[in-house]
Amino acid sequence: MKWDSLYFAGVGTYLPPPAAAGQAVADGLYPATEFRTTAMLSALQEEKLEAVDMAVASAGQALERASADPADILLLLHSSLGQWSTGQDVLTPASYIQRRTLGGHAPSMYVNSASNGGMASVELAADWLAVRDPHGQVLITSASRFAPPFDRWRTDTGLIYGDGAASVVLSGTGGFARILATRSDSASELEPIYRAAGAEDDTLDMAARKRDFVGQRGPAEVLETLQATVGRNVRGVLEEAGTEMDQVARFVLPNVGRPLIRLHYGVPLRIGLDRTLWRWGRTVGHIGSSDQFAGLAHLVESRAVAPGDRVVLLGLGAGFNLTSAVVEILDLPDWTAVPGSGSTHETE
Repeated sequence: MKWDSLYFAGVGTYLPPPAAAGQAVADGLYPATEFRTTAMLSALQEEKLEAVDMAVASAGQALERASADPADILLLLHSSLGQWSTGQDVLTPASYIQRRTLGGHAPSMYVNSASNGGMASVELAADWLAVRDPHGQVLITSASRFAPPFDRWRTDTGLIYGDGAASVVLSGTGGFARILATRSDSASELEPIYRAAGAEDDTLDMAARKRDFVGQRGPAEVLETLQATVGRNVRGVLEEAGTEMDQVARFVLPNVGRPLIRLHYGVPLRIGLDRTLWRWGRTVGHIGSSDQFAGLAHLVESRAVAPGDRVVLLGLGAGFNLTSAVVEILDLPDWTAVPGSGSTHETE
């Protein structure tokens, strides 16, 4: 869908310190073979806050940067890659976040689209604004904390999971970046891959389920289906945005291991790691539905993009569903000059 007046007015994050993957190997938490294959260096690890409280922190920053009045927010959408908790469960996370950030009587909704929840929320919010109030604002929050029975180091394969939160304010009147187009697609035939099964010790074992499915279907068929869907989605949104592939300055993709980045995205899009946020992503891990918003924040805070640059945000979630957006950077506001915002582990 092509958009004429849709903007990111603000973006905020809560990103805790990283836990080193090499130390996890030494401690017997992370398989050495995975460490060597994925080339992931670390994953963010939160020791105190629950996912919803990290979302509240990131939402506050996004609202402040957007100079948004909470009373003017028409809708709040929240997503998470599972609500893994170390304490009290929150049955309605969107409502909890609304009470802590906005108050009022605007609707708040949970978008259950796994790792694509943040990007799916962008397209849902855009539709909402177009129909309800083209001059309004929507707050989108996302957060995950990977507590037991989820094991950030072993539950899955090809990636490690990081804790954190990221939020954006969408506006129909202006912002630091303009959303030119969005598009969503799915590959429902791959849905069984992430029906996670419990192991004997009550932890989740998504890696085994993935191996079984790929073994039954064949790796070539699974990979071809995924690559075709990614290619169709991104080329379609670029066409709607009137943008050529070589005009895209950076691609903000899911933070996964190097082989998955290359096979799932590099091959169908014909792009190298240098056009992605791989060097940053390998230090934070996959923070679920927050990857794309946190990646956008990293780009502007570290001033790795300039006004006029076009960026593709691509989310892909279990299911399989994916949503992309073509974004044009309009301005680098004062808040983008954040000391130390660049990654401290940016080596290949």
